[in-house]
Amino acid sequence: MSIVELEARIAGLAAEPRAAAERIYAVSTTTGTLVAPDEMRPWIEKLFGSVEAVTSQRIVRVTDRVTLEGALFNDLRAKRPMAVPEKSGAEVAETIRSTENDPFCHAETGTPADDFGRISGELGVTASNVAKYDGYHGVLVFNAHDPLAPMDAAAIADHLTTARKWADAAVERDPAAPYYFLMWNCLWRAGGSIVHGHMQMTTTHGMHYPKVERLRQAALAYGVRYRRDYFDDLWLVHDGLGLGVTIDGARIFARARRAGRARRGRTHDRRGHQPRPRSSSVGRGGRARPRALPAAARRRWRRLAALPGRRAVGRPRRPGEPNVRYRVNGALRGQRDLRRSLHGRRLVTAVHRPLNGHS
Repeated sequence: MSIVELEARIAGLAAEPRAAAERIYAVSTTTGTLVAPDEMRPWIEKLFGSVEAVTSQRIVRVTDRVTLEGALFNDLRAKRPMAVPEKSGAEVAETIRSTENDPFCHAETGTPADDFGRISGELGVTASNVAKYDGYHGVLVFNAHDPLAPMDAAAIADHLTTARKWADAAVERDPAAPYYFLMWNCLWRAGGSIVHGHMQMTTTHGMHYPKVERLRQAALAYGVRYRRDYFDDLWLVHDGLGLGVTIDGARIFARARRAGRARRGRTHDRRGHQPRPRSSSVGRGGRARPRALPAAARRRWRRLAALPGRRAVGRPRRPGEPNVRYRVNGALRGQRDLRRSLHGRRLVTAVHRPLNGHS
C-alpha cells in the first residue's frame, strides 16, 4: 500500500471502520507542480530518477480531528539530499565502543540513588537523575552498555517491570504525584545525551504531562460526543487498512508523528483557562459558533443580576462598586465577561486515571 492511495483505501473500507475513519481523520490529497530548468535535469535524475517524478507530485495530508495532530506525506522527500551526512554504522559502533566504562557501567558508584533506594531487575538497576525535570525523576540503567544490542521480549518485559516498580515506590513516597511517565530514547537523533542504554521515569502532580493529558481529554470528549471509545475506533481504522497487528491480545500499530503545533491546540488560553471542547463545526474544519444559554440558566442569571447591589448586564461598574462574580451554569466568570464568555461554554469533566489504583 502506498500512502497516496489512502483516500481510496478508506473509501473502500467496510461500513464500521469507514465511519470511524471519517469521525477521526481528515484526509486530503493535492498535487504540487514545478518547472525545472534544463540545467537541473542531471541533478534531478540522479536523485529522484526522472524529471517527470518531480514535475507533478502527490502530497497527502492527514489530520486527526480529535487530537489535532497531523502529518504531510510525499514519497519524494525521502530522496532529498541531506546537507549534514548521517554517521555510518561503523562510526556509530565506534562511538558506542569508545564510551564503555562510563559512570552508567558502574551504576552503584557512578550514579546517585533515590531517597527510597534502588530498584533492581534482572537486566538493570534504577538511579536518581542528577538533573531532574520533576520531583521524582529516575533512570533505569541497563546492564548492557550498547543501546543498540539486540533485545528480546523477555528483556523488554524486565525493563518495563523494573521501571513500574520504581514508579510504585515513588508514589508510595509521594502519593500526591501519581501520574507516571516512562521515556525511552536512544542516542542523538532521539535526544539522548548518554550513550549507555537506559530509560527514564517520572511521577508528577495534578495531572499528566500536557501531551498525555490533552490526548486523555480529547479521548473523553470523543466518547461524550459519539458514545464510542476513541482508541477502539483508532484501532478499527488501522486494522481495516492492514496497518495493525494483534499479538497475544495486544493491539499494535504505528502513528505518524504530527507535522506541527496548531496555536489553537494549546492547553490553556492567555488567562490560564482550560479550552472548551470543540464543537462539531470545528471538527469539520469550520469555526465554532456560540450556543445560547439554556433557558434555566438565563432565568438564574436574571435573578442574580436583580439582587441589591448587583449591576445589570451591560451597565458599567461605578466607582467603588465591587466587581461581583457569579457562578452561572457551572462556569465562574467576572460579570464583565458574562455576556460573551458564558455563551457556548460547555465543560466536560472526568476523573483522572492516576497510578495509585483509582480508575
